[in-house]
Parts: sequence; C-alpha cells; structure tokens
Amino acid sequence: MMLPKHLAQKERAQGLKVVRPGDRAFLPRADWRRDTVASIVEDQAIVRLILLRAKVERSGALTRTLARIRALGMMPLIVEPIGSFAIHLRAKGWTAIATGEDIEHAEIVYYPPYVVLCEHCCGFFEPTRDDTWDEKKALAEYQMKFPGAKLEDCSVVCDPCYQIIMRQ
Repeated sequence: MMLPKHLAQKERAQGLKVVRPGDRAFLPRADWRRDTVASIVEDQAIVRLILLRAKVERSGALTRTLARIRALGMMPLIVEPIGSFAIHLRAKGWTAIATGEDIEHAEIVYYPPYVVLCEHCCGFFEPTRDDTWDEKKALAEYQMKFPGAKLEDCSVVCDPCYQIIMRQ
C-alpha cells in the first residue's frame, strides 16, 4: 500500500482533492480495488485518474467510470499509464502530453480523443459551437494567416486564447 499512499500525498501536495473508491459516484467500490487513486482539479472540472486497479479486469470498469465522469460535466485525464494500458489508450485516440516544469514534477498525461489541444497557449478544451462563435471573424483571422482558406479548413477557436485551431 506504499505506492497509493505516496501518489495520494503527491496529489494533495499539488492542492488537488484525492478521491478513493467509494468517495464519489464516478469511482464506485464495486468496480475498483481500495488502492485505486484519483484526484479532482475542482476549479477546472478535471478528474485525474492516477492509479487504476479494477476488481475484475476487462469487465468495463474504466468505460463506466469515464462515462460517469463525462455525465458530471467533468473531463477525465489518465496520468502515467503503463505498459499495454498506454498502448490501448493511444489506439483509442487518446493523446499523450508530457507536463511539468522540471524532472521532479514531470508526468505523462493522456487526454481523451474528444479534447482539442492548443499549441499556442497549451490549453485544452472540449470544443463547442454556440451562438458566441463568430464564423466570419474566425474566417477573417484565419485567412490572414492562410490566404484563400475556406471556413471548413479551420475547425474550432481555442476557448482560452481565441486562436484558430486547424482541422487535423
């Protein structure tokens, strides 16, 4: 039980709320062993899944947990997956990003496939198109960088910095 305790302390030291199985509805005891560790970045509605140990592997525990997190309007991130789990995430379209300002705080974080990562501000968000998205303004800004571009060439505008993010 040393590793889960260490990981929980590390998350608390970053000012995050540690969640263990049964603490929140998205991480039920029925699916996860007691040494499972997650944390919440409350001001950003993010759930960091740190150490995952399903009671029964390949029974859908992760799929159910991800669905519960999304249903709460939160974004799941998977931190430092190892071995075949990392390979599985990449195959499912998750994006790995190295974060941290130094070697002691460095970590690999996997973002879900529906999340857009902005290279300009390093922000991430789930894109939405609503009434506040000004297509003419976005196209005009985009055409300044890429003359002759059409609206369908750009996909979304970054929520934090308003840069246009090109369609992949």
